[in-house]
Amino acid sequence: GADGGGTGVLGMWKAFDELEQIGWMPKARRPRMVSVQADGCAPIVRAFQQQSEKAAMWEHATTIADGLRVPKAIGDFLILRAIRQSSGTAVSVSDQSMVDGMIEI
Repeated sequence: GADGGGTGVLGMWKAFDELEQIGWMPKARRPRMVSVQADGCAPIVRAFQQQSEKAAMWEHATTIADGLRVPKAIGDFLILRAIRQSSGTAVSVSDQSMVDGMIEI
């Protein structure tokens, strides 16, 4: 789901850690984490691409996806750490791609 603040990524990462600790999930099975943001507001994507530990404020954030219009995530460094530890990635998409995807679904 849409989660501009990254709490979904962090919640899943914590849940995977807990599942590993109680033995319900082997470490080798942990999925890769992927952050998808809007082209007009992609501070995590930019920080990931620049190999930064924290995401800078995204100035003049614009997107039709209200839930993704978060110019500065509080847990940015934790989100970036989870993505990297899982060999994941961060990508951004255009508003038009979001609309096209909704229509297709």
